[in-house]
Amino acid sequence: MMPYCADQGLGVSVFSPLAHGLLKCDTPSTRNQTDFFTSQMYGDAASREIAASVARVAKRRGVSVAQIAQAWVCCRQHTGGCGFACPVR
Repeated sequence: MMPYCADQGLGVSVFSPLAHGLLKCDTPSTRNQTDFFTSQMYGDAASREIAASVARVAKRRGVSVAQIAQAWVCCRQHTGGCGFACPVR
């Protein structure tokens, strides 16, 4: 799908860039305790390791985990909705 969207000049809207709170360390929230979808999508060991890795990067840079997650999304080619261009591009 991504190559087609790029060919047609279409941006892609990202679904749940903070992984229902996992990437901002909000896993014990009421929503995450009651929403079966969250545990199905992000309840595995790989998701927890990604979240821990993002948290380490955020700590090293002195910013929030949410900022790191959003910056990563915004710097991916063909994603939109952040309102600014990635400085890497």
